[in-house]
Amino acid sequence: LLVTFLLCERGLRTMTAVAAPTRHSECIREISAGAARTSLQTLQLGMGWFGEKAGGLNRVYAHLVDELSRDGVELHGLVAGSPEVARASNGLVHAFAPADAPLLTRMRALRAAASAWLRERPDALVVSHFALNAFPALSQARRHPFVVHFQGPWGEESRVEGEGRIAVIAKETVERAVYRRASRAIVL
Repeated sequence: LLVTFLLCERGLRTMTAVAAPTRHSECIREISAGAARTSLQTLQLGMGWFGEKAGGLNRVYAHLVDELSRDGVELHGLVAGSPEVARASNGLVHAFAPADAPLLTRMRALRAAASAWLRERPDALVVSHFALNAFPALSQARRHPFVVHFQGPWGEESRVEGEGRIAVIAKETVERAVYRRASRAIVL
């Protein structure tokens, strides 16, 4: 298993670390030694919390949040879910809205939550794990390095699963907007 970490620009250096899990902490320490003494701050935009909704994306997200926090990365996660998410993640991840809330309600809540956190952290790295949940935060993310975890073509998968033409086009449009904005992409 290969774990990839893209770290935001600090001063004049852009730092990228790629490490096997056993070397992960070592790489973070090595990079931090040459960087400014402030910790890396990240806004992690997920889909849902693994304890509430199973799935590969949610599992990867939960494990990444755990690993990053153990390595001293200041992170704030946002997912669709219940208030229980904050307790289950030791306060690292919060639900911006219930997973079954109407789409527009979820998007407005995510935008507000992301804006509030980013306003106080001008140097934060924004990380998307699901295009739909990054879309409402794109305008706020404009002033921040933005990394996308690409876990598969959402629109194309929907087409194969038999979704209607308009739904597929909408998903592909959201994906393109999010991926075009990315400073870096991580392909899982």
